Amino acid sequence: MSEPNTTRRGFVQGFAFGAIAAGSAAQADDAPKDAKPPEKPQLSQVDARMALIVDRFGKHKELDDKALDAIRAEVATIVRRGEQLRKISLENGDGPFPVFHPYRSSTD
Repeated sequence: MSEPNTTRRGFVQGFAFGAIAAGSAAQADDAPKDAKPPEKPQLSQVDARMALIVDRFGKHKELDDKALDAIRAEVATIVRRGEQLRKISLENGDGPFPVFHPYRSSTD
């Protein structure tokens, strides 16, 4: 039986979703069987990443509102660039863009 062709991006996404599902399954084992799962509002990527940053680095005194606004702008730029990169279709065999190194002959 042959397996379907898997791209690198698909493999990594599947791996990430598997890790999330495993964590959700572990939490589901602890919850009562008849309880409804709590409704979580959908966060944008920027909001989710900012929550992670504040969780990790929020204890530092340097992170005031002005610094957080600057960080949010940087995160929004990174998310936007990531969305643009995801629009480029790649095949499984596509490698990185080659760097041109000109040959310089030695002069005698």
